[in-house]
Amino acid sequence: MSEDDIICVSSSGNWSKGWPAGLEILIRKDRILGRKKVKYSYFTAFNGKNPPLPADSLMKMYEIAGEVEKKRDFEILKEEISSIIIKEPGLWGGGKITIKSSRGDIEIKTTPKGNCMKELLILVRALVVFAPDKTYLETKTGSQLIISLPKSVLPERTPESFFKTCVNCGKQIPVASEM
Repeated sequence: MSEDDIICVSSSGNWSKGWPAGLEILIRKDRILGRKKVKYSYFTAFNGKNPPLPADSLMKMYEIAGEVEKKRDFEILKEEISSIIIKEPGLWGGGKITIKSSRGDIEIKTTPKGNCMKELLILVRALVVFAPDKTYLETKTGSQLIISLPKSVLPERTPESFFKTCVNCGKQIPVASEM
């Protein structure tokens, strides 16, 4: 697996596929993989090129990706996916990401708004990069293709804007990846 194959890696206690909470997700160019995890950590990284990920985040991304590749609980190829539906979490209730495929649906639950929004925003951007023509936002009036929504619906942040310059060393560091 090369660096270019990875779109996003997320290891978070804010995602769950059943009980207990905790899920690691790997989005590659050709598939989505995931596994339950018991140990909580919060790391979500979009593999952007401008600016590139700092070396320590890149190493952590590879470490998590390798673990998910070895011990995956689910794997869905891109061509098997019919749609990815994202229901935004509310203040009191969690949201969910439903991946509909020819092999069956995978439902990933999220914690309520506030706890997971930075990670969820990175994950949604990665899903749009992965399958722009299949990624939908579920609203009260139905599901709409995310790329067709007005820019005001999703915060105006590109994956590259998830970085800031460190005041101590001058390097680019993730703003929302490690919590």
